[in-house]
Amino acid sequence: MKKIIIGIFMSALIIPGCAINKIATMSIEGRHDVFQEVAYNGPVPTGYAQLTIVSTLKTRKPGDYLWAKTSHGTPEYPFLLNIDGQTTRVKGELTEEKTISGGPWNPEAGEGIRYFFKIKLRLNPDLHRVFAALPEDGVYLDRDITLMKGTDNVLDLTPVYGKRKVGRLPGLNDVTSFYEGIRGFDVFLNGKAI
Repeated sequence: MKKIIIGIFMSALIIPGCAINKIATMSIEGRHDVFQEVAYNGPVPTGYAQLTIVSTLKTRKPGDYLWAKTSHGTPEYPFLLNIDGQTTRVKGELTEEKTISGGPWNPEAGEGIRYFFKIKLRLNPDLHRVFAALPEDGVYLDRDITLMKGTDNVLDLTPVYGKRKVGRLPGLNDVTSFYEGIRGFDVFLNGKAI
């Protein structure tokens, strides 16, 4: 039994370290010829595909973290994007937000900072490996997507928040809240889960 407990503890230490190492590796710029950032909403040029990546998420306010220095709730909060080895950091637009509860099942209820990340890219039509991360949270996704010639695509990254216990009733044990941090993303390409 003691060996099992030690094994579980070691796994808990290794998994976050793996995420940090993966994010650090993917932060390194390897290429410069995969995508171009597009600043307008015009037609897709012949021979290319366009990809808009969006994510909106909520974090605690900066003063809520008394025990650690963090960029949560500030303009410096990082969102890393790597496609086929080309890396960029997407700057988020942020606003202070107070969402009225509506019950414990609203994961974004409460006071916090709302981030809106958006970037529009032009790429060659092909299979691409998309890596997106919130380095400070140790959260990332790694997906292959295929873009067809002449298409304008949207990749939506919806946050999955951590769970919190809010009561003694069994149905309240699986309630998620942005106060518990971001644990991952649900990923949708043109409205379909991938």
